[in-house]
Amino acid sequence: MSQVKVSERRQSRAAWGVMGFFLAVALGVASWFLAPVLTDALPRNLQNLLEQRFPEPAGQIIVAAAIFVILLSVVGVIVAIFAPKPRATVNDSDMLKDRQAMQRDRIARERLARNIAVENRKTLREQANKDKKN
Repeated sequence: MSQVKVSERRQSRAAWGVMGFFLAVALGVASWFLAPVLTDALPRNLQNLLEQRFPEPAGQIIVAAAIFVILLSVVGVIVAIFAPKPRATVNDSDMLKDRQAMQRDRIARERLARNIAVENRKTLREQANKDKKN
């Protein structure tokens, strides 16, 4: 017989934070270079409004920040969709066992409540009979 053991390959997520930081920096750089292009593509009235309200570098920074937020959101959704997900560790037999245990607990609580009610009625009857005799 073979002594070969097949091992599961676990994917490490240790570097995801670093990769996310580099991705955010790359998206920031891309948005900075896309900001003038997008500003020129805006209708003339929006360009005038942007120039009137904000001086030149501030307007570009605002447009770049908006592009960055949009790009980061899109990339975040894509990563969330395609990220490896852990397999569900719950199976039907475990769920069935848990359900049966909950039913047993519920039945036991109902029996206990019934027994307590019977004892209470018995005690009340005895007290009522004792009061009638006195």
